[in-house]
Amino acid sequence: MMGTDRLKKYLESPVSPLSLEIFRVIPGLLFFIIILRFFIYGWIDEFLISPRFLFPYFGFAWLPRPEPFVVYGAFFLAGLSALGIMTGLWYRWSAFLFFLCFTYTESLEKTIYLNHYYFVSLLSFCMIFLPAGKCFCLSFSRERPQPLRPVAFFGIVILRIQIGSVYFFAGIAKIKPDWLSEGLPLGIWLRPWFELITVYLPVSSEFLARSGGFVAAVFDLCVPFLLWNRSTRLAAYGSLILFHTFTWYQFHLGMFPVMMSALTLIFFPPDWPGPLLKLSGISGAWFRHLPASVMIAQPVRTSLYVLFLVFFGMQALLPFRHLLYQGNVLWTEQGFRFSWNVMLMEKNGYLRYRINEGHETRIIYPEDFLSPLQYKMVATQPDMILQLAHKIRDESKGPGVSEPAIFADSFVSLNGRPSQRFIDPDVNLSVIGDQFFHKSWIIPESLSENLRGLSDRRSSDY
Repeated sequence: MMGTDRLKKYLESPVSPLSLEIFRVIPGLLFFIIILRFFIYGWIDEFLISPRFLFPYFGFAWLPRPEPFVVYGAFFLAGLSALGIMTGLWYRWSAFLFFLCFTYTESLEKTIYLNHYYFVSLLSFCMIFLPAGKCFCLSFSRERPQPLRPVAFFGIVILRIQIGSVYFFAGIAKIKPDWLSEGLPLGIWLRPWFELITVYLPVSSEFLARSGGFVAAVFDLCVPFLLWNRSTRLAAYGSLILFHTFTWYQFHLGMFPVMMSALTLIFFPPDWPGPLLKLSGISGAWFRHLPASVMIAQPVRTSLYVLFLVFFGMQALLPFRHLLYQGNVLWTEQGFRFSWNVMLMEKNGYLRYRINEGHETRIIYPEDFLSPLQYKMVATQPDMILQLAHKIRDESKGPGVSEPAIFADSFVSLNGRPSQRFIDPDVNLSVIGDQFFHKSWIIPESLSENLRGLSDRRSSDY
């Protein structure tokens, strides 16, 4: 009981709200840029409107495909609410609306899943409950700025846990044979760098790949705790900046390195922006400090403790659900999404379907009607191979036409290994339902099997 009381006192201790307010502005700006990129690069039409098929997440196939104006409207509202978060206008409603709209648009299509989009949804959910939007805000009121009241440390702790979990579970995900023992796929991606280093140092590229993988795993596992500790915070943050700068340059990861570099400022003391604001000379125009005698934060409601205990508990369990399935998760991808498997594989696939209708057999090549991104993702992920088989089955039905039998000829290469048959070619996918249980029709990975393929017009694609 005493431990619970001490923890509650720690979480509800009054701290400066400056860090939370600056934090509110940074994600709001980043969220807006993410939405703006979808409009500028035409991704809304390319990924969600033009494709012949969309691939919804498990359990959501019953939802009707939205009309284009609904999709564009959701993105527009997400961009508008991101500006609301940044400026502080109707802050909580803006955060709630952004969470709903962004999560909805990203849930429409599995092929565009990215870890940092998942993170944006999680972070925006957390921001709904933050006591922010009190200063550095646009307002329609002409009243003078209100005193800067302290907030409970709970809000900052929530953000630190959410951001830190990205690194920690990414480190857990790296504890795999390919990454640690084989140095894959790091050795593939960084081969030019390793070959350059071996010219000057008496080490092999394989040693560098394994060493780099080990260092990256240790970094991800430790950096949240090093950032939380006052004595190691500056060194950890400097290392983090160097790490994200290199990955941004080498792998062209878009917004993710910028986002994580900016958001980890929440690990610094809650009043860290104060000196910078005083130097700028603008602090007095935005807020007034309360006297120390009334530095008391509002208590945190019990319902919030329960909500975030469940919220983080679910996030902690999801990365380990792959242990419920047989085989290498990088091969089967059962339990792969929402588990922070960040850049752990180089995977390429080939896919075609054989459709038996009575005594006739037709061959269908999915790349003829899928977008390039869709084909790349579908060809290596068994749940989407099954979904596409069902979509082809449904389109093949007609008056007087019995349900066709659909078989997949699928080959996949993982982390530079020779391509191997991926899906059992004798299993009729049209009669198999998607489910959470192990997919027994995935052929187990075999390091000794080489591709001996189909002699057809696409054999060069293997």
